[in-house]
Amino acid sequence: MEEMVSFYDPHPGFGGPITPLPKSMLSVVRELDGKTMSISDAVEAMKKVSNVGVEVKNDYITLTLIDKQGRTHHWRLISFMKAVDL
Repeated sequence: MEEMVSFYDPHPGFGGPITPLPKSMLSVVRELDGKTMSISDAVEAMKKVSNVGVEVKNDYITLTLIDKQGRTHHWRLISFMKAVDL
């Protein structure tokens, strides 16, 4: 069974790259904030919005997109930590 994690600190929706985080992805990460689930379930929800560019790092998930002009845009979407049984 995949480890359960708690999601926190979603992208604020401003700052960072010149191109803002797509609003559809912003909605997904805001919905995940405070939830506990597997990383794969969270990534699956994100891939419904962007089937490319979602990547899991040590304790956060990122999105990388390349625009029509070939410029790369990179966002830290949301952080996660191991869920603690209370």
